[in-house]
Amino acid sequence: MWKYRCYDDGGQPNLWRRWYESNADVQGSHDSVFDGLETMVSWREPWTKFIDKGERIIEVRLSGKLEWRVFGFHSGAQREFVVLGAGSKKGKVYTPADIKKTVIKRKKEVEADLGKAPSCGRPK
Repeated sequence: MWKYRCYDDGGQPNLWRRWYESNADVQGSHDSVFDGLETMVSWREPWTKFIDKGERIIEVRLSGKLEWRVFGFHSGAQREFVVLGAGSKKGKVYTPADIKKTVIKRKKEVEADLGKAPSCGRPK
């Protein structure tokens, strides 16, 4: 069984749930992709890809009107994924434009203090 942590950006509910609830058009893709990933020990393409291989940050790839992404990393704990943010991609352009820099910064914060990413449930 997979467990999740969500970066604490100070908002309520957590950033993953807020993104999910505000993007109804991609909820089906999100649920289907995460249902599939949760059957795997090691996540792989085509559902995931590294956005930054050196930092080990993954983008979970969703489809819809926009190509949405959920960004995060495997914490090192067994079957635990830390969600750092969400955004969209068109071609090679991400929105928000600074999402890669943002998730790298957030990952470093979480690695320094795991409390910065409390446990959370997967939105569905």
